[in-house]
Amino acid sequence: MTVDRQRGHFGFDLGFLFWFRRYFWQRHYILRIALKSFLVLGFLAVLAAAAVAVPVGLSYYEKAQEYDPIAVAEFKGGGLVYDSQGELVGSLADDGRILLRREQIPDHFVAALMAAEDARFMEHRGFDPIGITRAAIANFRKNGIAQGGSTITQQLARNSYDLGGRTIHRKLVELFFAIRIEKEFTKDEIVTHYLNRVYFGSGFWGLGAAAKGYFDKSPEELTVAESAMLSGLIRRPNTLSPFNNPELAEAAKDGVLKRMVVEGSLEPQALGNPEFAEVSVRDNQGRNNRPRYLLGAVRREAREILQDHSHRGLLVETSINSDLQAFGESVVADHLTAIESQEGRDYPHPTRNDYLAGRTPVPDYLQGAAVVLENRTGRILAAVGSRDLFESSYDRVALSKRQAGTAFHPFVYAAAYESGAATPMSAAFDAPMDNREVMLGGQSGILGEWGDETLSRQYLGRIPSGYGLISGKNAATVRLGFQTGIENVHALSRRAGIRSPLPSYPSSFLGAGEVSLLELAHAYTTFPNDGWRTGRTGMIDRIVTGEGEVLYRRTVEKEKPVRAFSERTARQIKALLAQAVREKADENTADRLRSLSGQVAGMPGTSVDSENNWFVGFNDRYTWGVWVGMDRPQPIYRHAFSRDTALPMWARLAAVLDSDDAVAGNSDKEPELVPVCLESFALAHEGCTERGHRYVGLPDDGSYASLDFCRAGGSRGELSEKAEAAEFRATPVLRATPVSANPNAGPRAPSKPVAPEVPPLSGENVFGILDGWSGMN
Repeated sequence: MTVDRQRGHFGFDLGFLFWFRRYFWQRHYILRIALKSFLVLGFLAVLAAAAVAVPVGLSYYEKAQEYDPIAVAEFKGGGLVYDSQGELVGSLADDGRILLRREQIPDHFVAALMAAEDARFMEHRGFDPIGITRAAIANFRKNGIAQGGSTITQQLARNSYDLGGRTIHRKLVELFFAIRIEKEFTKDEIVTHYLNRVYFGSGFWGLGAAAKGYFDKSPEELTVAESAMLSGLIRRPNTLSPFNNPELAEAAKDGVLKRMVVEGSLEPQALGNPEFAEVSVRDNQGRNNRPRYLLGAVRREAREILQDHSHRGLLVETSINSDLQAFGESVVADHLTAIESQEGRDYPHPTRNDYLAGRTPVPDYLQGAAVVLENRTGRILAAVGSRDLFESSYDRVALSKRQAGTAFHPFVYAAAYESGAATPMSAAFDAPMDNREVMLGGQSGILGEWGDETLSRQYLGRIPSGYGLISGKNAATVRLGFQTGIENVHALSRRAGIRSPLPSYPSSFLGAGEVSLLELAHAYTTFPNDGWRTGRTGMIDRIVTGEGEVLYRRTVEKEKPVRAFSERTARQIKALLAQAVREKADENTADRLRSLSGQVAGMPGTSVDSENNWFVGFNDRYTWGVWVGMDRPQPIYRHAFSRDTALPMWARLAAVLDSDDAVAGNSDKEPELVPVCLESFALAHEGCTERGHRYVGLPDDGSYASLDFCRAGGSRGELSEKAEAAEFRATPVLRATPVSANPNAGPRAPSKPVAPEVPPLSGENVFGILDGWSGMN
């Protein structure tokens, strides 16, 4: 087709058009004038709009200049935290963010992100006119803001600074700031900073935390389907979280995969691949899988070690055993649920199921905590600070302090034996005590005997002091405390590791002082450590900079052990506590403990009114403790004893912490155990068994020769009746007068064994010493 002066591209006669124009304008003069006027007015309107728009645009441009693009690459300090096996646990950042480099982000994740959020990311320079137009049409139809039309760069801009609410003014500032970001950073850098900042729901900030929390993977290990799911939930992270709405999360994943096919980053036939079916999300049981209290404890310890040094870029190696940690969390959660739901019990509090069902607005349900320490080093191998770490991230291992109750008894007896005030075989008096002497749980009446953890109160009169510890006798323990002196008890407790202040009242003997689970467990390590206390407890083994410089390494030289009391005292106490475990265990728990290859020892702790239940104990390698109670101190339930709540949890942990070696009786240094009849306070023999007498193995303190063999024919019930009728003759009424403790008081040199107050009964070994006696039967 040719074109000349008279004909156009499409073959029309141009002369005809010129004639029609002249004819039209001559016949429609008025219309001609109106059209010219409209054009002039339109031109003037455009000039006026430009006169207004340019200054307005300049104002938003100038507003965007107030924000520094460099800030998008800056984050709060947060080194990476690793467990003892080198697996990533989380970040030191307050929000748990794990910073990534571009090479740690799979290309298929970037493709999924672009398909979900910004298909023209690689072409635009900060904002997308097509996307903005599409969003404007959608918003006009919805008569509101239905779509944002924001690019990845614009989202990064508003994630870096608070640019205001969801208004047109914020969008314009965001647009101009995005242009500045594009000039400052490459596309790869923008994607990296964006994925380090964006929120993925359920408490996960950044791709690193989300990959770990939802899939227990590093970002490099994510599949295409997992990348699609994470990219799909960015627009509505909490609503689409696979923890909250797995069906909606699956739908979001499928939508992103289809968009990837449209954009050409995924082959159409790939959608039929089984790997793109339902992805496997971690079982969170209502939690977000980020041990915030655990990371918080590491963060506090790092601040103590590093002082003002920045945490950014550090690698923090810890002693945490992640498998043991996960097991401990399940033990605490399972047993507390069982306590709440046990039939035949009048449980007075809202349960966790009540909270999950919306029947109570706050998670004010039964709580628990557990900690595991390595005896020789004080390293923390596991720390469960909450029953549910998403609903409550408070660290009840280190931060919560509660009355230790009868779990404090071993330190009273250790102080008595160390100072020479008593020995395991010297006499203690188990009889009712006027509560005005202690004023614990009331100001009158008889001192309660909850320490033996039974409802049948039984007094035995004169008993060996060692049995007072084994059985948890309150009155006998208080009398022994008076005999020892509160200053000696407090001084030994401080050397053992009890840092919290203890009351200068007799109630201190029964654990009225408030301590944390961590410091109580740390103090218990002195018994398997032969009287030595490790320098300090902690989770951090080593801190290294990104360049490999070692800033801190845990060593024995740095954490020097401290002598708390003598080896002899330590071995006496642990021999008694080995029997205390069996004294308190029910049949099922006793069977579990008997199945262990090694030997364990420990002490239950029940505070007044059953507000706190503890069990702390050890084997030759580890010390571990459990606490159960309400956050607002109140009885767990009527007559809640640790043998029923804390001990079963402690015993389950014992199974995975089992050690081949015994804590007592397996060394030439261990004290010889002597069988003593509780009815006669004399040496037990086969005849005691035939008469129904109870006997106990006590460490020989040198007074073995002063005891004769049992000839008593009475029963424990008869002895209890006599003791209950006895006068309160052991100590004067003190009305809980405070006693001044001397913090500088050191241990006194052990004196000769204390002889029994009453001469032993005379008799002969007519039946023979107990067959097969090992002292631990």
